[in-house]
Amino acid sequence: MDYNYLYKKGMDILIKRMHFKPTDIKLTGSVALAMYGLQPQREPHDIDICVRQNSESLGCLKFIAEVFQTNQRSTLTNVYAFQIDDIIFNVWVEDDVTTAITDSATGVYIDTPMHIFNTKKSYNRLKDIKDLSDIAKLILS
Repeated sequence: MDYNYLYKKGMDILIKRMHFKPTDIKLTGSVALAMYGLQPQREPHDIDICVRQNSESLGCLKFIAEVFQTNQRSTLTNVYAFQIDDIIFNVWVEDDVTTAITDSATGVYIDTPMHIFNTKKSYNRLKDIKDLSDIAKLILS
């Protein structure tokens, strides 16, 4: 799978099929970095999003939990993980998902690179350190 496919199909699933409001979604992680041209060298395998904590979004997550198998990821806390079709989603619930960048094609918010860098750094996982190294090399080349 490539980053563009993950983003387009993931947003289609969340907005059209699961009925999340675009303004309640913030794309984050490696797929968001790819939107800025800062994609890591590894092939993506999931899509990371944050949803606004409100009754609509929580209702959508409740529906997903009832219909699709969801689980709590052991390496991360407070994240819903589920698969719909061939897309694996990691979803965090936050009070505020707004950022300065909005994707005009979908209406969803795109997390800032600096916030994603800091989050990846805080996880201190090998794959995140490698992602940051790949991006640093890309920027410095």
